[in-house]
Amino acid sequence: FCSLRRTSEKTRLDIEKNSETKEEYQYDTKLRTMQPIKVTNHSSTGDYYATEYKYPFHLSANVYRQMTANKMVDPVIETRKYKGTTLLETSINSYTQTGSIFAITGIHTGKGNTPEARATLTYDSKGNIASYIKDEAEKTVYLWSYSGMYPVAEIRNATYSEVQTAATSIGLNLNTLLSSTAPDMPQVNLLRDKLRQAFITTWTYRPLVGITSQTTPDEKTTHY
Repeated sequence: FCSLRRTSEKTRLDIEKNSETKEEYQYDTKLRTMQPIKVTNHSSTGDYYATEYKYPFHLSANVYRQMTANKMVDPVIETRKYKGTTLLETSINSYTQTGSIFAITGIHTGKGNTPEARATLTYDSKGNIASYIKDEAEKTVYLWSYSGMYPVAEIRNATYSEVQTAATSIGLNLNTLLSSTAPDMPQVNLLRDKLRQAFITTWTYRPLVGITSQTTPDEKTTHY
């Protein structure tokens, strides 16, 4: 019989700097995760650093309660790094629930206690990534089909709203495209004329086999 420890330690020696650093790992007292909730570094030179982690079971929002209830307890939601008592950096990962799927929707990082948006993600009704915005500048949209099994278009330099407007103007229903087993790819490719600022790559597939063609932003098609 062995007991699970709530803390553990290890020591690192830096011969060049003639210093010793002791690392201490603290764990959830209820052992709801085997990941550390706090890591501290004590240096023989007097430096002290700490990193604190929060998991779904630490938070009260409904999505995190549902993650905990579904035993999805290991994703790190919040990270805070300290030097002494000074908060150096905060990172927050936001999640959403679509049916039984839990997916990250936002990544925020920044100095002190003021994290800024670094990435924002949205998903379609099948749980596939629908759009991705990085640093509020790099925008990418993904269109899926074949009953949500495969991406049929990657559209860079456009927002989901812009793609949706363009799709409506050519009679393309994105929900119908998602559920279709035989997407109308000539119609999808009409988005190139409506979104001239965008870089669009499209694909066709043979389900359960793989890609059968790829058309790049310069409209060159390769068949497989």
